[in-house]
Amino acid sequence: MKICSSFWYGTTNLEALKNRSYDIDGGFILLCVAGEAAISTGVKQYRIVKNSTTMFLSGMKFFLFSTSDDFAARVFTFSKKLFDEVVLKLPPAFSIFMNEVSVYEHPANSETLKNVRIFMDMAALIYEEKENKYADVFQRNFLQIYMLYVLENVKPFLNHETSKYTRRQRLFHRFISLLYTHCKQHRDVEFYAAQLCITNRYLYDITIECSPGLTPKQMIDKQLLLEIKTLLHTSDLTITEIAHQLNLPDQSYLCRYFKRQKGISPTEYRKQIKVI
Repeated sequence: MKICSSFWYGTTNLEALKNRSYDIDGGFILLCVAGEAAISTGVKQYRIVKNSTTMFLSGMKFFLFSTSDDFAARVFTFSKKLFDEVVLKLPPAFSIFMNEVSVYEHPANSETLKNVRIFMDMAALIYEEKENKYADVFQRNFLQIYMLYVLENVKPFLNHETSKYTRRQRLFHRFISLLYTHCKQHRDVEFYAAQLCITNRYLYDITIECSPGLTPKQMIDKQLLLEIKTLLHTSDLTITEIAHQLNLPDQSYLCRYFKRQKGISPTEYRKQIKVI
């Protein structure tokens, strides 16, 4: 699967991505056509099943835990440059929606499922026309239309109207967004509570209520662990350099932290993923 090219379409079983952490630089849209898979964005985990659509956009992280033997998906990917051109024209509600929902399942024989299949057919056609002199216009307009379709059709179907969020839910969404942005530099609960203009205790109550029983510290740890795993997999940085990049005290601290969370050292983890 290619996320580096401007626009790509294909079918995949995601085997090459299994047990890998990736920073999404651009984005990808996936329609599961068979089997199932388990994925994570760090603080959130999702199950992909047949007829479900997955959308991951620039700035998010992606970790594929597992796939069934029969897993198959139709996918189109796009570059950050293309996404940036499109996202500026989307309403602010879209970013709120994406912080809440990355995977959504379409009922069999539903109108939304039929239309998403049509979008995949269109993506295949546009990819085939990649040498056309108007290819960049085709890609940009197609991506914008798809995003707007999702916002206006899937979002109401899931009953995730922003106006219906409670104050606690809105604060929880903002906390998740802040985690994605600041986790490399800030791991103290006080920082996030201050950004949200609430007390540490209130942030604790919100996360326990809106997450699967996780505390703010546990959510921070989950996101930091994914940051470390991503760098171990996608870079040649030394453990010391990774510690520096993530604003951790030193290599020893990172090693102790990682082993406490994962059960093995960063070096052992890196060896494992290189032989998979």
